[in-house]
Amino acid sequence: MDRVTILPDGRGFAVLASGVRMALKVSIEGGAVVIVQNQPNSPDFYRPGLDLKSAKVVAAVARSWRWVFALSADGRSLSGVKESSFISVNDKGVVSIDNSYARDATWKRLYRY
Repeated sequence: MDRVTILPDGRGFAVLASGVRMALKVSIEGGAVVIVQNQPNSPDFYRPGLDLKSAKVVAAVARSWRWVFALSADGRSLSGVKESSFISVNDKGVVSIDNSYARDATWKRLYRY
């Protein structure tokens, strides 16, 4: 992810490293900040890392992206996990998707509106 903008009304968007924009929705659940993909999957989310044919396969079956964060005490970062899909393509072009994939994630505040 290159940049994320979170608006006061709980909407937001991410600009992926490829330049593609993804709509987000933000909520507070207990003590967690939960950010979810708020639009259908697009093959563009998975490009240029995948060819168009593989990206279409992934977009059709990959789970939506979701982050579950805790806000730092100073309010300058969110840390937690990103839940998404692990994608691999073998040398014959067969796409494998693990929809139970999660990894650590941290977002740092760059500025405040």
